[in-house]
Amino acid sequence: MANDKITIQEKENPPRIKEEYSTLSITITCDDPDVIIAPAAQKPATLKFAKPLVEKIEGPFDENNGLVDKMEVDKTYIFKATKFKESTFTPIKHIWFAEQIDDGEIVDLECKKGENPYLDEDKNICYRYIYKKYARTKIYAYVWKPEKEASVEIPLIVPRVIITNEVTGYTIQALKGVEATFYDPAVIVPTYKAKVVLKKEDEEELKFSFDVTRDAWYSRGKNENNAHVLLNRAFVPAKRDQNLYDAMWIPNYPSRLSGLDAFIFRRFGERKIPAKPLATQTRLDGTPITSPRKNPNFATDVMIHIGGTYEIKGFNHLGGSYGCFAFIQKEDIYSTLAKAKQASIDDDYDDNTTNSDWLKVSDKIVKLWKKNKKMHILLDNRDESKNYFPTEVLKE
Repeated sequence: MANDKITIQEKENPPRIKEEYSTLSITITCDDPDVIIAPAAQKPATLKFAKPLVEKIEGPFDENNGLVDKMEVDKTYIFKATKFKESTFTPIKHIWFAEQIDDGEIVDLECKKGENPYLDEDKNICYRYIYKKYARTKIYAYVWKPEKEASVEIPLIVPRVIITNEVTGYTIQALKGVEATFYDPAVIVPTYKAKVVLKKEDEEELKFSFDVTRDAWYSRGKNENNAHVLLNRAFVPAKRDQNLYDAMWIPNYPSRLSGLDAFIFRRFGERKIPAKPLATQTRLDGTPITSPRKNPNFATDVMIHIGGTYEIKGFNHLGGSYGCFAFIQKEDIYSTLAKAKQASIDDDYDDNTTNSDWLKVSDKIVKLWKKNKKMHILLDNRDESKNYFPTEVLKE
């Protein structure tokens, strides 16, 4: 009996070609010269076999097969292609995985036969993916071309320190620009709430909060009435909508052996950031103020760091500012100006240093920074014309 069947078998290691269909051309020939093949049958027959196009990809999963809602840099996660269009082909022989970073080019991920991708117990096609960069990322699984419908967008959750314009009380700050032997010249300044949140798209999850100063008072010298002429060197963004910064972690500040952390504001990777010029950069006698800006329109190394009364190498210091944001512990914040002044008079403001409280706060910030290799600082705008202006210089 004549064999009237054609058996088509998939290759064990077919070439991995990105195409929607695999096309097969069949031409009928005969070795018997007495057999006449009709003209219509002499034309090649073309068959199209649909590839197993990916319809669904799931993930990220951790190594214990648990679905996670966020990923950490340098850790491995698993993505699974779980649904395909019907096909006679074996999906794992034809599938590709790819990544897209920050809406950039879609780039294929490396495939190692028998290792990555691989089949799990449920016959899902899995890919082990190392999350290398904290950025908005999409993972695709495809046979022909990457499609949005067969992709997973990794939730981008960015830790953020928000320095608000909400006044939480008043504290005492060293007045810069004055040298005194037996006391620390100081002024009363307001404190502001700083919130640490995890930001996921338009949602914010509050983790904790603390308090900072925003002002940076400096004496330009004394006038004819023997009164200090004050300059506020507070950092103010050049434009109201340029108030979001990348945070750079600096261990051991203000000295190399302090064991205290600080966080520098950066914009586009630069520590020199656009700022509104100070009212002046000269003292009353015409000499430059301490550490003037090289360019009045830029401030360098604006930080969040320890403030209040802190200890380094056995010596206590009252924190001041040249334009940074200084941490203040709760016990050194007073509900009114009068209570803050009384604390100075009673000399009980500096009974306890802020070191331990700042370490607790900064350790939590550093932990988030290390976990994500990224952190933002958002500086809420405030009306600088309505800031509290110190009315007297205290002796601490």
